[in-house]
Amino acid sequence: MWIFIYSSILVLIADLCLYGYFIYLTSKTRRLVCEEFNIDHYSCMMYHDEIVSFFLAPFVVAQMGRHTADYDTYVGNFCTKTGLSDHVEVKLPSDEVEYRAMGGVAV
Repeated sequence: MWIFIYSSILVLIADLCLYGYFIYLTSKTRRLVCEEFNIDHYSCMMYHDEIVSFFLAPFVVAQMGRHTADYDTYVGNFCTKTGLSDHVEVKLPSDEVEYRAMGGVAV
């Protein structure tokens, strides 16, 4: 009986930690998307991102998807690096880092 209770508590703690990490990553990504696409600062304020990501995570992910790709032109694909077909060119933040490392200036 006690083993069941202790293992349930451990699973609950692990779940809460993973969900907290998911909220952290989602809110950080939302903040980066807001900066990249110049979304007004009232909809992307500091603690506002964490609250919205906590209660409305599926909607936050959908909003980021709508802002980062043109799904009217290109069909979204599952299990790809960008969520779009491989032939679609997508600007990634890592592209700018690599470009700067080669001595170029990012646009």
